Amino acid sequence: MKQDDSKKELQNSVFGGYVVALGASAGGLEALENFFRECPVDVGAAFVVIQHLSPDHKSIMKDLLARHTQMPIVVVEQGMQLKANCIFLIPPGMVMTLKGDKFHLSAKSPHVLTLPIDIFFNSMSQCYENRCVAVILSGTGSDGSRGSLAVNAAGGFVAVQDPSEAKFDGMPKSVLATEIVDVILKAEELAKRIVNHIANPNLNKVLASSDQVTIPEDDNDAMDGIMALLLQAGGIDFRDYKSATFIRRIERRIQVRQIKSVSDYYILLQEDHAELATLRRELLISVTSFFRDEEAFEALAVSVIPDLVARTDPHSMIRVWSAGTSTGEEAYSLAMLFIEEFERARRWPQLKIFATDVNQQVIETAAAGQYTQAVAAELSGQRLERFFNKTGNYFTVKPELRQCIVFAKHNLLADPPFTKMDLVSCRNALIYFKPEAQLRAMHRLQYATKPGGVLFLGSSESISGVSKGFEEINPKLKLFRRNNKSLPLSLMLTIMACRAIKRRRRVLKAN
Repeated sequence: MKQDDSKKELQNSVFGGYVVALGASAGGLEALENFFRECPVDVGAAFVVIQHLSPDHKSIMKDLLARHTQMPIVVVEQGMQLKANCIFLIPPGMVMTLKGDKFHLSAKSPHVLTLPIDIFFNSMSQCYENRCVAVILSGTGSDGSRGSLAVNAAGGFVAVQDPSEAKFDGMPKSVLATEIVDVILKAEELAKRIVNHIANPNLNKVLASSDQVTIPEDDNDAMDGIMALLLQAGGIDFRDYKSATFIRRIERRIQVRQIKSVSDYYILLQEDHAELATLRRELLISVTSFFRDEEAFEALAVSVIPDLVARTDPHSMIRVWSAGTSTGEEAYSLAMLFIEEFERARRWPQLKIFATDVNQQVIETAAAGQYTQAVAAELSGQRLERFFNKTGNYFTVKPELRQCIVFAKHNLLADPPFTKMDLVSCRNALIYFKPEAQLRAMHRLQYATKPGGVLFLGSSESISGVSKGFEEINPKLKLFRRNNKSLPLSLMLTIMACRAIKRRRRVLKAN
């Protein structure tokens, strides 16, 4: 079954309300009690509690929470359905996910790091999108941080217990470090804020405090104004991005800020630079991981990289471009595969990976190469030991891996592309662009890939518009080889114009 068909099937069977998932670990019982003591019993949402529980001890959480709420409390069983105004508890020793409106359980592996909060948040976000709420309460470690990113990217709401009042602040601080948290409050205050979010009362009419603020004529005028503010602030023209995605993110911020309209939000953005930065960050948000889509990376490791290494002179360089690299996991994944093949083949050509993104903030995160312990669930123990140093709750890439990669800010739609690349990887970035912008990006990726080089795309992307320039290696897993056919004249003229503009800018800066 195709992924889109599978998602439609899930959405046809989903529970109709909000799903509020609360992740807690050490010290979480008191926070959960405080939350449910203040939570009304008729919100219309389903509440799911995911804790780190030992499989060797019977949980008494059901009895303890029952003292603080009149809502029914049940321990989840396989295939149980979501229900409004009910609290569902994860069973000890289990990993729990949602598929449509049904719970699925599987036993934890005793020898592998399992992050049950991340796993549940991820599954919830895939089906419930803007109707999911992720709540992180007291706990050690970083479980919940990866899953919270997925919830935010899907348009959901992320709430965190104030670390200063949490018994253990590891989990709250780890999620706060992602910078996607919508609200930070005491546990007992979170319930009221989440109820308001679900009800979405548009409480605030925004009034301009300066004569310099532009008052829009209507919401369409406000949308144009918001795009202009974003272009001025960050140099990104969001007219190239899909309208539905842009509108969803605007609507989400309006709901989070609890204001009346798009017009009011535009007035707010003109005066609140922090909110403008938040909106820009959320528009560029991407969910990524190491070796995302394992089957595709395995095909790359077997069908592409050995051939590249075998035909590259040991004194020459293999050049790779990871476009839209986000926080760097993809670029580091590619570097690991090449280094492993170097050692297997006992050939050591130079390797240079150019990892780029339009968002300077994520580039800085990628360049630091430091990740929470959540990545242990994405990497084998062998790779963790070979390529990372562990410090506290973090894994940092070793210098051998880091020195292969150059991280830089780059706008795929506006800046000249790289050239003469043996491998170009651009995965899950094109899907956010309008069709005409996708074609412009594909032309640049084609230009960057040298004849005989390989293009690696995401699972939902295609070579539509440039198919004559590529031959199939594995179309299912989106691997294509560039042929010798010439590039369109229009593309060559566009790239020459881009380079001329950049040269003029350098001259002006020098003078």
